Amino acid sequence: MLTHSFAGALPLGIIITSTEKEGAVVLGLRLLLEIVGENGFYGRGHLGPQVIMTDNCSSERNAILEVFPHIVLLLCTFHILQAAWRYIWDNKHKVTNKQHKLHVYSKFKRMVYAQSEENFDKEYNDFREDTICKLYPRIQKYVFKLMKLKHDWAHCFRKELRIRGNNTNNYAEATMCILKDKIFDRKKTFNIVQLVEFIVTRVDKYFERKLIDLAVGKSNSFQLQARYHLRDDINGMKIETIDDGTYKVTNEKKNRILR
Repeated sequence: MLTHSFAGALPLGIIITSTEKEGAVVLGLRLLLEIVGENGFYGRGHLGPQVIMTDNCSSERNAILEVFPHIVLLLCTFHILQAAWRYIWDNKHKVTNKQHKLHVYSKFKRMVYAQSEENFDKEYNDFREDTICKLYPRIQKYVFKLMKLKHDWAHCFRKELRIRGNNTNNYAEATMCILKDKIFDRKKTFNIVQLVEFIVTRVDKYFERKLIDLAVGKSNSFQLQARYHLRDDINGMKIETIDDGTYKVTNEKKNRILR
């Protein structure tokens, strides 16, 4: 479980399970509540966060609503659009014309990004009455099913929520890459004990160091690499002016363009 910040995603809790079944997730969330206590989640305690965003995993969403029945549960924009894209392009749904696929997807996307409820209703009616969309009843049925969750994925229904411009849970996707690359150092764990040991001893230290670096104004190493070059590289560079404020830098040693 993650929250966003100026330092990127920060962990609220980590649940390790051997299955994604609803019962296991419910148990993990309840154990987490015991750990954080009544002062957790900014003093909300057992009520949990005000808003949670997930992808469209029914077991995960059902488990969250069972433990936190009073929260607002949103769907990630990226994942809802990705799922629609895959559904439309799946040959078994018989949308054979490439231009029709793009047209239908564009219609649905306009519904997702509608900025008012009136505009959303208009886009949905346009989708239902569109001559091309009418050719594909399976797509119409798919969108009609998603309409039951419209408050979870349409942007117009989340404008008053304190999500601070976050309409996707890509923070979670990026954090998994960090977990594998920087915290686990691409090492494979062979049992649950080793996995727990890695998380307990390394995760806190990584994020603590990240927050300290941010507080003292220290740039991350990848940012430094993007801005600066080693002395040996500079000696082998050729710089040409293309126009005002634009330069082409050629590293003769590596025979490639550096921008």
